[in-house]
Amino acid sequence: MKSIKVRGTLVSPQVVRLQEPLPLPEGAEVEVWVETPQARGSLQLMLATLEKIHAQLEASGHIPPTAEEVLARIENERASWEESNGAEAPLSGQ
Repeated sequence: MKSIKVRGTLVSPQVVRLQEPLPLPEGAEVEVWVETPQARGSLQLMLATLEKIHAQLEASGHIPPTAEEVLARIENERASWEESNGAEAPLSGQ
């Protein structure tokens, strides 16, 4: 059996308008598989992707750094800059 992939739009519950004609004779019997494409650039897609990433991280045993650990990393990085140029750059908000 030959497979042809064509996109289309559902016009009614029993009618699909294809974006291009099929290379088949009129009246040919076909079997249709419907696959709805995933939305692109949508808020729902972004949130679903973030949920999937968080689930994978949790399943792998990943433990995110605490706020204190993040601040310590930032301070260490800034201290390395200060050593190279002699300037002080305190963390904002402190």
